[in-house]
Amino acid sequence: IEQAMRESAAATITWVEANLIETRIWDKNTARQVTVKSDNIAVASFIHDVNRNNEPQLHIHNVIANATLAPDGKWHAIRNENFYNNQHLIGSVHSADLRSRIEALGYETEASKSAIDGNFEIVGVNRNTIEAFSSRLDEINEHVAAVGFDSPKTRAIAALETRNPKDPNLGRDEVVAKW
Repeated sequence: IEQAMRESAAATITWVEANLIETRIWDKNTARQVTVKSDNIAVASFIHDVNRNNEPQLHIHNVIANATLAPDGKWHAIRNENFYNNQHLIGSVHSADLRSRIEALGYETEASKSAIDGNFEIVGVNRNTIEAFSSRLDEINEHVAAVGFDSPKTRAIAALETRNPKDPNLGRDEVVAKW
């Protein structure tokens, strides 16, 4: 499954490069900047298998440098609007790709309880287990309830304000033993 996650992230990055990455270059003919497709990004990927509460949560962070090699042969900043406006589409592309890879491994999947951006679950993992390892959602929900206003912005703020610091001294064996 971890390999499927890595491969899916790479496939999603390839899709993003082919479909969303643009920059601006100087057009001598019109004497102004024009938007062009550049089809490449520099990415560092980091895979994690726990959340901030040291619960099992396989996920990947893709850190993208704000630089792309343009058709003029020079490095330019990425034109972020197209990339930013399609965040949910990118999430959906990744979920669809990962789901097909998980199913190819022989697992049956179904849409998750909150199937945002195509999120899915593996059939057979019972709801109690999923919820037992979802304390971050409980913390966010409690914070939102205390604020008295639920919106994507208040949830994003709650996620930042309620998260525990990472414990660099906690070893893998200790984390697994707690599970």
